[in-house]
Amino acid sequence: MLRSDGGGFLEEHRIASELGQLALFQGFSAREIEGMLTRLRFIIKGYKRGGVVMSRGDECPFLMILLEGTLSGEFVNEDGKVVEVDRIEAPGEVAPGIIFASDPRLPVDLVTIEDVQIMFVQKDELLRLLVSDHRLVLNFLRIVSDKLMKITSRFYNVSMKELEEKVMAYLLEIRERSGASKFELPHTKEELAKRFGVTRPSVSRAFSMLAKRGMIEQRGKIITVNYLRLKS
Repeated sequence: MLRSDGGGFLEEHRIASELGQLALFQGFSAREIEGMLTRLRFIIKGYKRGGVVMSRGDECPFLMILLEGTLSGEFVNEDGKVVEVDRIEAPGEVAPGIIFASDPRLPVDLVTIEDVQIMFVQKDELLRLLVSDHRLVLNFLRIVSDKLMKITSRFYNVSMKELEEKVMAYLLEIRERSGASKFELPHTKEELAKRFGVTRPSVSRAFSMLAKRGMIEQRGKIITVNYLRLKS
């Protein structure tokens, strides 16, 4: 079943070619994929660059497969900044871990970076496809696991960057207050962890990263600030 809205039709053999590049169909021949397509019900929709495909909180009871273009998964944080959680380039699965959730709602906005074509496969149809071949089940589970690992790593990096910025501001405040680039920390790492709302090891890693980049020198509680690097 082939339907298209807002972007013209994609030929079936071209769709099969795009699907063959996906992790979901790893290990399958072109003939096998084409055979699945003849039995699979789906819809293809086109969206223009700069638009919103779906918004955070929208129900998502289907698998989306990006056939053309690039999408950004993003949200606005409490400071009003747009944070990009993921960027998906065609061909690629979009939010595969959402479809079988107890409350399948998007945690981010899906924004088009360029014109896109997206295939939509309903949950029941996807389940029917998965149980038809154990290789599909294994591939799907690997995709969801890899996505989770990627997003977790991304959030960790963002959190560490924000923590480093807080530590930098804290050190600059002490320098300005003391009038010296070399000083003794007035707080323990445990106290700083409570102050920043993180764990003590996270605070230690933030100090280590600043030292590694040459922004500070640390000998116990004695800190020497490289003002020019830290300020920039």
